[in-house]
Amino acid sequence: MNSYTSYIVMIILVIWLTAREKAVRPSRMWIVPILWSYMVISGIRWQSIDAEQLAMFAVCLLLGLATGVFRGKMEKMRSGSNGQITVQGSIASIALFVVVLGLRMLAEYWGQTHSFFNIANALLFIPLGSVCARSYVIYQRYQAMSSPSRGRSM
Repeated sequence: MNSYTSYIVMIILVIWLTAREKAVRPSRMWIVPILWSYMVISGIRWQSIDAEQLAMFAVCLLLGLATGVFRGKMEKMRSGSNGQITVQGSIASIALFVVVLGLRMLAEYWGQTHSFFNIANALLFIPLGSVCARSYVIYQRYQAMSSPSRGRSM
């Protein structure tokens, strides 16, 4: 499977999982971040990485974490009459994720012809941070909503 196919599969998976309203299941909410982490880590040639590239990875990861916190706060969460908490991704959250992935794919394409391959690798860390931070924010909001001493809508 080439890299474009794996990105398309991940985009479809993320859109499908994010766009529909579903019950929050803390035990399952880390599946996509783990899959994304595997894809990022296995897609980089680590033996040729230097300190400058590691710094780019760190900056992009921080950017992704900030984006993920923003995305997580945009999610619609509600508590049903049966006490089940559901989450649904907003259109803006999904669009933001797809744009970041599109930028990464564009940088990878340019990397093959314009030596931007290092930037393309670094850009992988933006959606990784975004997916992880979004899951963490949703988990925190879920904990706050399921706590009997706090409010029931966020």
